[in-house]
Amino acid sequence: MNMSYSKPTAGSVNISCDAHGIYPQPDLRLYQGASKRTRAAVSEAEVEVVEGEDGFSIYLEAVLEDRSLRHETIFECVLFIPETEYQVRRKIIYFPGYGAYGGYGGARVGSESPHLLLTVLLLTLLLPFADTGLLTFT
Repeated sequence: MNMSYSKPTAGSVNISCDAHGIYPQPDLRLYQGASKRTRAAVSEAEVEVVEGEDGFSIYLEAVLEDRSLRHETIFECVLFIPETEYQVRRKIIYFPGYGAYGGYGGARVGSESPHLLLTVLLLTLLLPFADTGLLTFT
């Protein structure tokens, strides 16, 4: 399963997810929000399912205006197999005007992403190791 984004215009973002070779027919949903309590389904998401020789392929796409996303937004694609407990999740964090940081495969970071933003994200990931002695800053 892959999740990515693209910028069709300077003021919009296209969030997309896809998965291939799945049986039985899957369902794919897009959510916006940081936690189960605050997340909501993205109503603009369009899903297409194609049956092939090696199972189903499923595609999801949603185009959103940056002005509707006032700050960084976590998007999550969830692949379900109906009548089972099987689920696969992919997340991406989108920063309007900057780029995206993918939590799981398939995320593309735009070349317009500033180095400072990436440095802050890296430090956020490394700081928990500072007190353990495994990581030292000189």
